[in-house]
Amino acid sequence: MDDLRSENGGLSLEKIVRSVHRYTSDVIVISEAEPVDQPGPRIVFVNDAFVKHTGYSREEAIGQSPRILQGPKTDKATTNRIRERLKAWMPVREQVLNYRKDGSEFWAELSIVPVADEAGWWTYWVSVQRDITEAKQREHSIEVQRDTLQDTLSDLSRAHRVDDLTGLGNKHELQAWAAKAPPGADIAFLNIRLDGLSGIIGTYGQATADAVLRRVASRLRTKAQEKRDLPVRLGEREFGLASMAGDARDWVAFGKEVTDRLSDPIDYNGHPCSISCRAGFASGPLEQLKCGDLIAKARDARSQTAPVGTPQVLAYEDSVAQAISDAQGLAKDFGLAISRKEVGLHLMPQVSAHTGSVTGYEALSRWNHEEFGLMMPSQFMPLAAQMNLLPELDRAMLEKAVAAQAQISAMAGRCIPVSVNVSALSLFNDAFVADLLNVSNPNGSLALEIVEDHVLKGDEQGALGTLERVRSAGYRIDLDDFGSGSSSIVGLTKLRPDRLKIDHRLTLPILDSIEKLKLAEAIVSVGKALNIPLIAEGVQTEAHARKLRKLGVDHFQGYFIGQPQPLETLEPA
Repeated sequence: MDDLRSENGGLSLEKIVRSVHRYTSDVIVISEAEPVDQPGPRIVFVNDAFVKHTGYSREEAIGQSPRILQGPKTDKATTNRIRERLKAWMPVREQVLNYRKDGSEFWAELSIVPVADEAGWWTYWVSVQRDITEAKQREHSIEVQRDTLQDTLSDLSRAHRVDDLTGLGNKHELQAWAAKAPPGADIAFLNIRLDGLSGIIGTYGQATADAVLRRVASRLRTKAQEKRDLPVRLGEREFGLASMAGDARDWVAFGKEVTDRLSDPIDYNGHPCSISCRAGFASGPLEQLKCGDLIAKARDARSQTAPVGTPQVLAYEDSVAQAISDAQGLAKDFGLAISRKEVGLHLMPQVSAHTGSVTGYEALSRWNHEEFGLMMPSQFMPLAAQMNLLPELDRAMLEKAVAAQAQISAMAGRCIPVSVNVSALSLFNDAFVADLLNVSNPNGSLALEIVEDHVLKGDEQGALGTLERVRSAGYRIDLDDFGSGSSSIVGLTKLRPDRLKIDHRLTLPILDSIEKLKLAEAIVSVGKALNIPLIAEGVQTEAHARKLRKLGVDHFQGYFIGQPQPLETLEPA
């Protein structure tokens, strides 16, 4: 339509109509140039498409203003913009909600240009309207789906910050609380351990023990309200109390006050239940001390107390000299184990949820210590992080996984992938990334398991660039522990994982917790919406498998499927 503005000489209505014939599939409206304000310019021509699309006959339309197509939901800001441009004799391009004669709505992409006569006076407006209703509906559907998925993930994030049994916050809530601390704040943490719960379970059953835990949580919450602190539950028998310690509180004395109150006898349905508490305290400036470090120090202090049946509280600096000495010895042993490549590998099977056939294995690190025996990653990974040995540990696991994958596939007579857990620190280590890229990895036979919170916390662009390079080299990317932290749609779209692993802490309770079941359903819906296959960890029973299969999970992993074991004892898949 731009050629209408560049025509020289006068343009009669007949010539204008001939010029717009090529737009026969679109709605064409020609109106007088003035008046722009009420009652608006009069229509002098409409084409057949206008009649067919709007339901108005030519006789009904001609002489009316184009505003007959507007209705109650037509955006006033849009029509005001159109009016202002018309007053300035400027072309218009807008998307507007119009109405047919029968009152039904349709979206139109509107293009209006002015046409002048031979003297240069503007005489007509020519409007072309293209129906974009279907495109708008698709756009709306995508927006609704995106908002629904984001709400689901927000609900997941909130739910994962609350302990189901007691209603107290958990470690994720504690981390979020610490993140809101003002700069320079001193954070203090009291770690509390309950003793005597096993006796209650053995004598009165789990239901009574659960009631006792809820009563303990209520008492702890009351103490927290008095001191404006955050009460949390970190484990089955482990509670905590966090504070911005600006009041220079005597925390040992306050801890004794708290543990005394929590240790008071509890009567439940006529059952006298006796428990006792031990606590450890640690504090420090937020700049120097991460929240996880603070919990660990308070836990170390508490671990030096003895379960003697009476409340005890120790501060970190008073209690852990011997523990530090022991840790230093263990660190030395671990460093030697890494250099000698003594940290071993166990393999845990993953199977199709529908056929039961093995679809892969996860490589899990194990350290067989001379004195302490077989040690799990939770026991030595903190050492690896403290000693900056995570890239070396990941490199050793990668080498062993490559060899294991080749042997497993040879035994099975087909390619069976093996996944390896990779720390965020390793993804930023140039030497480790070079090792990844040097590994021959045909057909995605190796996968890297990463955690969104860890990878996107630092140099996000650098991490995403590295993942793109290793993906191009043939690695599959699995997003681990989904649903256990601050997962997000944005994170998923950035990482573009090949598989989504539902955390075992979410799948284990689905048989007894309606809330956890709903959260698992939500995660499955997220995966399906983004076309990402899902693997559920923590499949412990046939009942778990049936429930997760019904939800739509694609792969299973858990003790019901198979326990981790060395390559030497692995049977052909």
